[in-house]
Amino acid sequence: MSKWVTAWGIPTTYAVEGIGNLMEDTTFRNIFYSPIKGEKVRIRFTNKYGEENVKLDAVSIAEWAGKGPVIIPETLTTVTLNENGNIIKAGEELVTDAVDFTIEPGKNYVLSYYFKDLTRISTGYNKFAGDTFNPCWLGRGNFVNETIVDLKKRRETLTYTFLCGVEVLSDDNTNAVMAFGDSITARPWPDFLARRINEKGYTNRSVVRKAIGGNRVLRDYRDCLARRSQGIAAIERFEMSIKQVLGCDKVVMLEGINDLYHPMPNDALCQLDQLPTADELIEGYKICCNIAHKYGAKYYLCTILPTAHMNRQGHDKEAIRTAVNEWIRTNDYIDGYIEFDKAVADGNDPSIMALEYDCGDALHPNTEGSMALCIAIPEHIYKD
Repeated sequence: MSKWVTAWGIPTTYAVEGIGNLMEDTTFRNIFYSPIKGEKVRIRFTNKYGEENVKLDAVSIAEWAGKGPVIIPETLTTVTLNENGNIIKAGEELVTDAVDFTIEPGKNYVLSYYFKDLTRISTGYNKFAGDTFNPCWLGRGNFVNETIVDLKKRRETLTYTFLCGVEVLSDDNTNAVMAFGDSITARPWPDFLARRINEKGYTNRSVVRKAIGGNRVLRDYRDCLARRSQGIAAIERFEMSIKQVLGCDKVVMLEGINDLYHPMPNDALCQLDQLPTADELIEGYKICCNIAHKYGAKYYLCTILPTAHMNRQGHDKEAIRTAVNEWIRTNDYIDGYIEFDKAVADGNDPSIMALEYDCGDALHPNTEGSMALCIAIPEHIYKD
């Protein structure tokens, strides 16, 4: 028996607003890692936040040569657009044809896609600026089928445009973990986890990141151009996300720090009266848990990481974080929890992040901190 499983994916949100939100005659080339195998592949695109139809002109996949936007030419495969056409309708998704292409666990692949017509970029995602695992390029012209892209014709980018994920036809015992959250999950711990799964000898479990920097559980900024790329509230985007992750049977969610960190007395975009109580945040988690169970997935919550900002800002923010974490550790509502808080906390002061794990802003973990979070994930999350 075989089934479709998402091998790799990205979150769906509003594109960052700016004067560069128009493109024409443009190719994107993205690298992705697959921890699972497959015999066929298809690509999912989304125009969720678009008000205009988008024409997709060409797509290809190939094995990565290992450096720069270079493919191994004998692996180049055209991904056709015959069955569902090449128009990504406003507000909808488009799945390409399924094509014969062998995906092997532990390898990196190159996805290239081209837009010829003048196109307004409405749906997209800007990845973490320090991401070295998933390099991306864009350039003028159609280089979907080129082995090497002329240095003068391309540049590196942080942007994914209209892309949703890569789906492979795999074994019936292959499943996906959805890593759902905010900017901390947009950093490398899901990348480390995907590779750790293979290092442990497993080849039937993918890790699909659905994490958006600045995202909050209960509230969002959809009416604010400056921040709406931070996504709609988790309680609303959760169902959209899990539906995009084919084969998802487990969810690992780390979110809630922005619900506490963002509200400030003098912040015009996020007033202090938006600060939730612990009970309100817990109700948000329960909503996400119910949705996960609706789709047959187990739901694991991560304790919220410590940050000095909670103490500096006052307003009982640290007390709320502590109360929420205590509920996460002791409730019988969810399927389990992962101890991210203690994994990176300072040994002498558990309300702050250990210096060796701090990227420098007292909020986000550095590379070593992301690895510590990865190691904190119990093996049963990806073994069973």
